[in-house]
Amino acid sequence: MRRIISIPLLLLILLLTPLTSAHIFKLHIDKTEYQPGEKIVVTLEIKNTLTVEKEMDIEVTLVEEDDKYPPSAWRYTITLQPGETRNITVYNETVTDFMVNGNYVLTAQLLEEGFVLYEDEVRYTVTGLPETMSINILLSNNS
Repeated sequence: MRRIISIPLLLLILLLTPLTSAHIFKLHIDKTEYQPGEKIVVTLEIKNTLTVEKEMDIEVTLVEEDDKYPPSAWRYTITLQPGETRNITVYNETVTDFMVNGNYVLTAQLLEEGFVLYEDEVRYTVTGLPETMSINILLSNNS
């Protein structure tokens, strides 16, 4: 009796295993500190390890840790064939005066039906930009 129950259970596990196989989901950045004029390129290596075609939703967020720069978020939808690996450039920006010195975190998430399946992040620092100044203007009504 115990063997009869074990065989169907084992078959069920074997059938479900390929459907829950882990994908490769890895962010890459060439260095961790950038100066004005340098290009920041972040790529995502993603692989469909399933045996079926898979549509994947990827959400990317960029945050400066001290809130000196407004956060950004964007989304990609890609379709990968079984076993297909793709490298996607998820961030490509040159350091300009419109940015601020600081520590940045770029996070990518693989979503399925609103749930996060995989997540990876890279961190980098921007230095060498002019520091921002706060200017207070006092108005006087003395005539």
